[in-house]
Amino acid sequence: MSLTAVKPRKWYQVRWFQDYDTPVERKLIVKLDLLIVPYVFLAYWVKYIDQANISTISATLVRCIWLTFSR
Repeated sequence: MSLTAVKPRKWYQVRWFQDYDTPVERKLIVKLDLLIVPYVFLAYWVKYIDQANISTISATLVRCIWLTFSR
């Protein structure tokens, strides 16, 4: 049993499929990645923006309510 050295790939050569996948399966995986990843990125970005807005609004509301009650 001989062990062959596996050459590490560069970061831009990373593939999500296995060596034994057929070309049709590889094409399907790439298509699904190109379809799903942008939506996941967009959803994460919208969630981040929404959280930032909620924390800003809550800080502003606390300040406004404090000023209203202190009068």
